[in-house]
Amino acid sequence: MSPTSATPSAVPRRSTTSNNRPSSRFVPKIAEIETLGTSTEQRGHDFAKFLKSIHHHTLTTFRNSKDISKAILNFTDPFVELQQTVLSLSQIRRSNGLNPMPPVTDESNDDKFIREADNADRRDEVKLLYGIQLKLNSERGKDLTQNLTILWATIMGQCIPALQEKVHGEPDYMSNHLLLTAYGFYNLYKRSQQE
Repeated sequence: MSPTSATPSAVPRRSTTSNNRPSSRFVPKIAEIETLGTSTEQRGHDFAKFLKSIHHHTLTTFRNSKDISKAILNFTDPFVELQQTVLSLSQIRRSNGLNPMPPVTDESNDDKFIREADNADRRDEVKLLYGIQLKLNSERGKDLTQNLTILWATIMGQCIPALQEKVHGEPDYMSNHLLLTAYGFYNLYKRSQQE
Protein backbone atom coordinates (compact mmCIF):
# COMPACT_ATOMS: atom_id res chain seq x y z
CA MET A 1 0.00 0.00 0.00
CA SER A 2 1.19 3.38 -0.82
CA PRO A 3 0.74 6.21 1.63
CA THR A 4 -2.02 8.56 0.66
CA SER A 5 -1.12 12.14 0.27
CA ALA A 6 -3.19 14.61 2.14
CA THR A 7 -4.97 17.21 0.19
CA PRO A 8 -4.16 20.81 1.07
CA SER A 9 -7.68 21.44 2.33
CA ALA A 10 -7.53 18.46 4.72
CA VAL A 11 -4.32 19.51 6.46
CA PRO A 12 -4.78 22.09 9.20
CA ARG A 13 -2.74 25.20 8.59
CA ARG A 14 -0.74 26.91 11.25
CA SER A 15 -0.11 30.56 11.04
CA THR A 16 3.57 31.21 11.21
CA THR A 17 5.68 34.19 11.91
CA SER A 18 8.62 35.22 9.79
CA ASN A 19 10.95 32.87 11.67
CA ASN A 20 8.66 29.84 11.04
CA ARG A 21 7.55 29.54 14.67
CA PRO A 22 3.82 29.22 15.39
CA SER A 23 2.36 32.57 16.39
CA SER A 24 0.71 32.66 19.75
CA ARG A 25 -2.19 35.02 19.89
CA PHE A 26 -3.26 35.87 23.42
CA VAL A 27 -6.95 35.26 24.07
CA PRO A 28 -8.21 37.34 26.99
CA LYS A 29 -10.62 35.99 29.57
CA ILE A 30 -13.34 38.44 28.46
CA ALA A 31 -13.20 39.73 24.90
CA GLU A 32 -15.05 42.98 25.65
CA ILE A 33 -12.36 44.14 28.10
CA GLU A 34 -9.08 45.62 26.88
CA THR A 35 -5.89 43.62 27.43
CA LEU A 36 -2.65 44.72 29.03
CA GLY A 37 0.91 43.81 28.19
CA THR A 38 4.43 44.54 29.33
CA SER A 39 6.29 47.63 28.18
CA THR A 40 7.93 45.65 25.36
CA GLU A 41 4.56 44.39 24.12
CA GLN A 42 2.58 47.62 24.14
CA ARG A 43 0.97 47.03 20.77
CA GLY A 44 -2.26 48.89 21.32
CA HIS A 45 -2.38 48.31 25.08
CA ASP A 46 -3.70 51.35 26.88
CA PHE A 47 -4.20 51.39 30.67
CA ALA A 48 -6.86 54.13 30.48
CA LYS A 49 -8.94 52.09 28.02
CA PHE A 50 -8.40 49.00 30.14
CA LEU A 51 -9.56 50.84 33.26
CA LYS A 52 -12.64 52.17 31.47
CA SER A 53 -13.59 48.75 30.10
CA ILE A 54 -13.02 46.94 33.42
CA HIS A 55 -15.09 49.63 35.17
CA HIS A 56 -17.94 49.16 32.70
CA HIS A 57 -17.75 45.40 33.17
CA THR A 58 -17.95 45.67 36.96
CA LEU A 59 -20.89 48.07 36.83
CA THR A 60 -22.88 45.79 34.57
CA THR A 61 -22.09 42.42 36.13
CA PHE A 62 -21.19 42.79 39.83
CA ARG A 63 -23.62 42.95 42.74
CA ASN A 64 -23.31 46.15 44.84
CA SER A 65 -21.03 47.46 42.11
CA LYS A 66 -20.94 51.05 43.44
CA ASP A 67 -18.43 50.06 46.13
CA ILE A 68 -16.00 48.50 43.66
CA SER A 69 -16.64 51.26 41.13
CA LYS A 70 -15.28 53.90 43.49
CA ALA A 71 -12.21 51.78 44.12
CA ILE A 72 -11.51 51.47 40.40
CA LEU A 73 -12.09 55.12 39.55
CA ASN A 74 -10.54 56.75 42.63
CA PHE A 75 -7.74 54.21 43.26
CA THR A 76 -8.86 53.80 46.88
CA ASP A 77 -9.33 50.91 49.26
CA PRO A 78 -13.01 49.95 49.00
CA PHE A 79 -13.15 48.56 52.55
CA VAL A 80 -12.10 51.91 54.00
CA GLU A 81 -14.78 53.63 51.94
CA LEU A 82 -17.36 51.10 53.14
CA GLN A 83 -16.44 51.64 56.79
CA GLN A 84 -16.77 55.40 56.35
CA THR A 85 -20.41 54.97 55.33
CA VAL A 86 -21.37 53.55 58.74
CA LEU A 87 -23.30 56.17 60.66
CA SER A 88 -23.17 56.43 64.44
CA LEU A 89 -26.32 56.42 66.56
CA SER A 90 -26.04 60.21 66.95
CA GLN A 91 -25.72 60.71 63.20
CA ILE A 92 -28.76 58.51 62.57
CA ARG A 93 -30.69 60.44 65.20
CA ARG A 94 -29.82 63.78 63.62
CA SER A 95 -30.34 62.77 60.00
CA ASN A 96 -33.77 61.26 60.69
CA GLY A 97 -35.02 63.91 63.10
CA LEU A 98 -35.13 61.46 66.01
CA ASN A 99 -33.39 63.53 68.67
CA PRO A 100 -35.01 63.13 72.10
CA MET A 101 -37.39 65.87 73.10
CA PRO A 102 -36.05 67.86 76.07
CA PRO A 103 -38.29 68.50 79.09
CA VAL A 104 -40.13 71.80 79.28
CA THR A 105 -40.14 73.90 82.45
CA ASP A 106 -43.71 73.56 83.70
CA GLU A 107 -44.49 70.13 82.31
CA SER A 108 -47.40 68.17 83.74
CA ASN A 109 -47.07 64.50 84.67
CA ASP A 110 -49.19 63.48 81.69
CA ASP A 111 -47.02 65.54 79.32
CA LYS A 112 -43.87 64.10 80.92
CA PHE A 113 -45.18 60.55 80.47
CA ILE A 114 -46.04 61.19 76.80
CA ARG A 115 -42.65 62.84 76.14
CA GLU A 116 -40.70 59.99 77.79
CA ALA A 117 -42.72 57.36 75.88
CA ASP A 118 -42.08 59.28 72.66
CA ASN A 119 -38.35 59.49 73.46
CA ALA A 120 -38.27 55.73 74.18
CA ASP A 121 -39.90 55.11 70.77
CA ARG A 122 -37.32 57.35 69.13
CA ARG A 123 -34.44 55.47 70.82
CA ASP A 124 -35.88 52.14 69.65
CA GLU A 125 -36.27 53.44 66.11
CA VAL A 126 -32.66 54.69 66.07
CA LYS A 127 -31.43 51.30 67.32
CA LEU A 128 -33.51 49.57 64.66
CA LEU A 129 -32.12 51.81 61.90
CA TYR A 130 -28.58 51.24 63.20
CA GLY A 131 -29.08 47.44 63.12
CA ILE A 132 -30.47 47.59 59.59
CA GLN A 133 -27.49 49.68 58.50
CA LEU A 134 -25.03 47.21 60.05
CA LYS A 135 -26.75 44.29 58.32
CA LEU A 136 -26.70 46.06 54.94
CA ASN A 137 -23.03 47.02 55.35
CA SER A 138 -22.21 43.44 56.30
CA GLU A 139 -23.86 42.21 53.08
CA ARG A 140 -22.03 44.90 51.10
CA GLY A 141 -18.75 43.80 52.71
CA LYS A 142 -19.36 40.16 51.72
CA ASP A 143 -20.23 41.24 48.18
CA LEU A 144 -17.14 43.44 48.09
CA THR A 145 -14.87 40.57 49.13
CA GLN A 146 -16.38 38.36 46.44
CA ASN A 147 -16.24 41.17 43.86
CA LEU A 148 -12.57 41.83 44.59
CA THR A 149 -11.72 38.18 44.08
CA ILE A 150 -13.61 38.12 40.77
CA LEU A 151 -12.08 41.45 39.76
CA TRP A 152 -8.56 40.21 40.45
CA ALA A 153 -9.15 37.07 38.39
CA THR A 154 -10.66 39.18 35.59
CA ILE A 155 -7.74 41.63 35.62
CA MET A 156 -5.17 38.84 35.54
CA GLY A 157 -7.15 37.11 32.78
CA GLN A 158 -6.84 40.27 30.68
CA CYS A 159 -3.05 40.49 31.11
CA ILE A 160 -0.84 38.72 28.64
CA PRO A 161 1.23 35.90 30.21
CA ALA A 162 4.45 37.95 30.26
CA LEU A 163 2.75 40.68 32.30
CA GLN A 164 1.16 38.10 34.59
CA GLU A 165 4.62 36.72 35.32
CA LYS A 166 5.98 40.20 36.04
CA VAL A 167 3.09 41.04 38.36
CA HIS A 168 3.40 37.69 40.16
CA GLY A 169 7.11 38.37 40.60
CA GLU A 170 6.60 41.75 42.29
CA PRO A 171 7.52 41.83 46.00
CA ASP A 172 4.12 43.33 46.96
CA TYR A 173 2.12 40.78 44.97
CA MET A 174 1.03 38.62 47.89
CA SER A 175 -0.13 41.59 49.96
CA ASN A 176 -2.03 43.19 47.05
CA HIS A 177 -3.73 40.32 45.28
CA LEU A 178 -6.20 39.45 48.03
CA LEU A 179 -7.08 43.01 49.02
CA LEU A 180 -6.94 44.30 45.51
CA THR A 181 -7.74 47.85 44.79
CA ALA A 182 -7.32 49.33 41.39
CA TYR A 183 -4.61 51.44 43.00
CA GLY A 184 -2.73 48.33 44.17
CA PHE A 185 -2.89 46.78 40.73
CA TYR A 186 -1.98 50.09 39.10
CA ASN A 187 1.17 50.30 41.26
CA LEU A 188 2.11 46.72 40.42
CA TYR A 189 1.43 47.39 36.75
CA LYS A 190 3.48 50.61 36.67
CA ARG A 191 6.42 48.92 38.41
CA SER A 192 6.23 46.04 35.96
CA GLN A 193 6.46 48.55 33.07
CA GLN A 194 9.78 49.91 34.37
CA GLU A 195 12.69 47.87 33.19
